[in-house]
Amino acid sequence: MRIETTSSAVSLFLCCALATVGACGDDGSGGGTPAASSGTDSDNPGTTADPPNPTGDPDTTAGPGSTTSDPPTTGEPDTDDPPPLEGLAFRFNSLNLRDPVAGIGASQCDSSNNIHVDTVNGGFNTALNMDDRAEPDGFNDLGFGLVFPELDQGDGATGMVTFANAQCQSGGDPLGCTILPGSQPYPTMYTAMGDGTCLAPDPANTNPAHDPPAPTTSGNCFVTEPQDVIIVAGAFALPLADARIAAQFVGDPAGNLVSGSIQGFVSQADADATDVEVPGAGITLPLASLLCPDDLDAGGWWMHLEFTAVTATWEG
Repeated sequence: MRIETTSSAVSLFLCCALATVGACGDDGSGGGTPAASSGTDSDNPGTTADPPNPTGDPDTTAGPGSTTSDPPTTGEPDTDDPPPLEGLAFRFNSLNLRDPVAGIGASQCDSSNNIHVDTVNGGFNTALNMDDRAEPDGFNDLGFGLVFPELDQGDGATGMVTFANAQCQSGGDPLGCTILPGSQPYPTMYTAMGDGTCLAPDPANTNPAHDPPAPTTSGNCFVTEPQDVIIVAGAFALPLADARIAAQFVGDPAGNLVSGSIQGFVSQADADATDVEVPGAGITLPLASLLCPDDLDAGGWWMHLEFTAVTATWEG
């Protein structure tokens, strides 16, 4: 996922969250008519989940791999010009960091303090749905998209899906989106399920005291294969390993996506090397200093985000 924006509030969120950031504390590391979720609503609709199943295989229940001895690593992004994307497209209209929380000083490890994540999520969701720049350019400040060349929602169906940083027109419904200039798409395979759990957090990598908790996605849903990505937000780039995306279909064919989940791993070395502008504080700090050390998961942090998405017109 190569994500580009100039908003400092969004930059902090991306760095602390999507890099695809729940409460601190010991985490054990030692359908129907399309109904879009509000872009400013921090709580997405969800479903009751079965045991974790990040691989998308209906017969497995293993966690997302955080128990392995070697943390995942990322590769370099492809710099070739991508081919045009065609098919059924969705743009993200809400995205919320659920685990771990980001903050400054003692507040980052206070499980009762959600002010940082709430502030960041609010700014992020505004950017996904508004052209709020000092000099408006006709596009939402931030955009992400999923494009299915041929969507098959049948139980056990597989196919291609591409995650892309998107440039989406501001206003109108559906919005016209295209790949953000200068960014690269990330194609991968998805598996659909008629019922059951598509993606759930590993309890070893999350804090159950956080409310809302790290999201779980269950069927009728899809989950992608792991994909190493580079997140670019403003002036910094951050590698994210083993990123997975899952969401529940609404309607058949789907008119929108709900109960979406994103999981990915950022190493401590990359978090140490990534400087983040702290909104409202006028300072720049390493990402690692904004994440609670008690949340470390075998050499880094597993990031958990929740999203919704609505249909969009994809223009190449």
